[in-house]
Amino acid sequence: MRTSTEAREATRLRLAGIRPMVPAQVDDLLVVSELVSNAQPHGGDVKGFRLVLERDAATVCVGDRSGERPVIRRREQQAASAGASCCACAVR
Repeated sequence: MRTSTEAREATRLRLAGIRPMVPAQVDDLLVVSELVSNAQPHGGDVKGFRLVLERDAATVCVGDRSGERPVIRRREQQAASAGASCCACAVR
């Protein structure tokens, strides 16, 4: 996966294979797009992409080329620092 468009399309196809599209899946597509888009400028490009679908959960993992581990910050800390990393899992 190199672009957010490719990742979003792959995710859409996987989700369509398990159930009809529902509004919550639009959130999944947004999360995928955001994580891949952030990996490009902040992490030196996308290194890996994984989507794990379970009965009530979708887990999205996007790896980048940065040697630094993501840092979890509270909202007030994010406002004070540029380039904060983002990681997310969507549970349905």
